[in-house]
Amino acid sequence: MKKKNGFTLVELIAALAILSIGLTGITFAFSSAGQIRKNEDIKLDTAANCQIIAETFRANGKVYLDDVYKTYPAKIKDANNRNNIYLYIFFDDVSELKTNISNKSFMQTIGITGNFSDCKSINTSGPKKKFGANIQITDFTDTNSYTLYRINATVWNLSYGENPNSQLTFYIGS
Repeated sequence: MKKKNGFTLVELIAALAILSIGLTGITFAFSSAGQIRKNEDIKLDTAANCQIIAETFRANGKVYLDDVYKTYPAKIKDANNRNNIYLYIFFDDVSELKTNISNKSFMQTIGITGNFSDCKSINTSGPKKKFGANIQITDFTDTNSYTLYRINATVWNLSYGENPNSQLTFYIGS
């Protein structure tokens, strides 16, 4: 009997099945890693924008914040009977963000409390922007001699949905 060299059809099919299962796993791992990287990049952008909001408010000082707080009249009382204002700002890049804050180019709506769907729906007027931020300013003044504001900034990349987003809370007072 002559010895056969090579593989049988069953062996080839089994090898291809094992190879395809392995390649499917590798492909899934790469696509998952790509999505994780994309989410982390978005999170990094939104976190940097939150930090810029805080730095710009701090650089402009308390007098600027007093003026912003007085300029936007719609105040919503919280559970502790503190006045809150909710402002929105839309921008494509850092320079536009800084300019809009310095020029007090905020949008205020009455009865909206700062979630993503509200932010996205407000962004429908005018050209669509890449980022949206909700800035909640709460007056923590307890006495006439000291004023304290709590600012809670939430930034979204409006192209990618509610998550990932970044939040930052900071205080300005005198």
